[in-house]
Amino acid sequence: MFIKSLLTTSVLACLVSATTPPKPKFEVIDANYDDIFVFPALPALNNLDTYEGLTYTDFDVNQVGVDGEAQLTGIRPHTTSNNIVSGIQALSKTDINPGFSTNGTDTKYFDLKYFYFGCAVNTLAGAEGVAQQCTINVRGYRKLHDANPVASAQFSFNPNIVDVLVDPKIATFDKSFSAIQRVEIVQIESTTGEALNVIVLDDVAYNLYK
Repeated sequence: MFIKSLLTTSVLACLVSATTPPKPKFEVIDANYDDIFVFPALPALNNLDTYEGLTYTDFDVNQVGVDGEAQLTGIRPHTTSNNIVSGIQALSKTDINPGFSTNGTDTKYFDLKYFYFGCAVNTLAGAEGVAQQCTINVRGYRKLHDANPVASAQFSFNPNIVDVLVDPKIATFDKSFSAIQRVEIVQIESTTGEALNVIVLDDVAYNLYK
């Protein structure tokens, strides 16, 4: 009787093991973009596609200063020399909001933790433009093609107008931004008008699942 019971338990355990999908691999990411080669003063050549397990929409890599010169205006990178900037190719915005997603990668989903951000005047040189006040709305989507977000958070950036060179501000996200596949960032208000501003990001932190 004991042997029969043991065999039954073993069979059930095998069946459960066979039907339970393996847990996704877990990785903590802090995307700081500093290891990306940048063509200084040539933003059209610095489009950011896929980086650290996520695909970016409407972001370019920006290097502060040119040819080693000190940065004079704009938003300092939170780490070292690079940050990323939305929509620096032209002064007119497209209908696509900047953001990042699992599209085209082997990432199943991610938990967004925080990032550093700011806004600056779009001068076709990204963060080299003067920092500007703005408010952004960050939206998280459970699936890539979902129309309605499962998470939303609003943050304001209010630089001192006297300072021409400012630090980015941290935006921290709660658990509603867990297990998502897409994030979009919408600029909903700014000093100079949303069409004339760029959004600057650095140190995007998230948990990545594959």
